[in-house]
Amino acid sequence: MVHCRLLMIVCLGALALAGCASAVEPTPTPTSTPEPSPTPILHQQITYLASRLQAGFKLSLPQDWHYRVSETGLMLANDPVALEGSDMLTDTVVADLSLRTPAEALAYGVRNAAGVLDVFVGRSPEDTSESLYSAVELLEIAERDSAQLAATIADNDTLLLAMALEDHYLLAVVVSPTGKMQELAADLSGIFASTQLLPAQ
Repeated sequence: MVHCRLLMIVCLGALALAGCASAVEPTPTPTSTPEPSPTPILHQQITYLASRLQAGFKLSLPQDWHYRVSETGLMLANDPVALEGSDMLTDTVVADLSLRTPAEALAYGVRNAAGVLDVFVGRSPEDTSESLYSAVELLEIAERDSAQLAATIADNDTLLLAMALEDHYLLAVVVSPTGKMQELAADLSGIFASTQLLPAQ
């Protein structure tokens, strides 16, 4: 009889332990939260200021483009080698940017961007077939007084751009191997559209 009771107690204890075991839920393993990745920098902000007494300009440049301060302004290129003054590479676009003051515009006798280009290339002849440069709209620069002239000289395309920055004018000479400028027109449009005047300090 004692043995039966002992056996019954052991069985009840085993059942109780089994019930407890089934009631215990496995602890979930913590899921590791991935480290947030930094937002890639797609553009770099470039500021050009010749001196404290002269206005300058700032622009947004794609991260894979490069720049160098020149004697007259700012040089931009999609390849750093091109900024060293070596020969043009197959896929290279180089732009030389300078700023014309209101006093210069007054001395030129110009009132708009097209007039600025006329000063530098000469007024277009009535017969456009005799003109080296022709008016184009390669770059999209909305809501700005701007003018563009293009020419193909030897194996290079040249684009002249004049654009009003308030009372100043930005003048740019862009050179590339034939056909390459068209491929990078979106980059160039973004660069020039982002340009803003920096007043003298």
